Amino acid sequence: MEKVRVPVIAAINGLCLGAGNDFVTTCDVRICTTGSRFSIKEVDLGLASDIGVHQRFQKIVANGSIARELAFTGREFGAADALKLGYVSQVTNSNEECVAAALKLAAIIASKSPVAVSASKMSIVHSRDHTV
Repeated sequence: MEKVRVPVIAAINGLCLGAGNDFVTTCDVRICTTGSRFSIKEVDLGLASDIGVHQRFQKIVANGSIARELAFTGREFGAADALKLGYVSQVTNSNEECVAAALKLAAIIASKSPVAVSASKMSIVHSRDHTV
């Protein structure tokens, strides 16, 4: 998803664990419902995450301590915590509202210059792993 030219918006409803969590960390924007639950569960299965959730998650939330705690414990966290951590940008009350919010955001982004949006995305993704 990081290499896709256009921004990718994840609309999350319910449990977001394992590969689901790996996937949404690759998305540019995450929106979820109040009932959404997240966890980096690999530790509970005796596995080390190998798809990049550890590397991406700690940069998304910009809090190494909580990223490590969640990775080491497999503890679930809900929508309110995800919003507080900056893991999601919006929390909605229902799946329908979540999809509507994602589509509304997509429409706003689509109304902007495609070159500017694409260049912004490339710059943001590049700067995550490189200094200025």
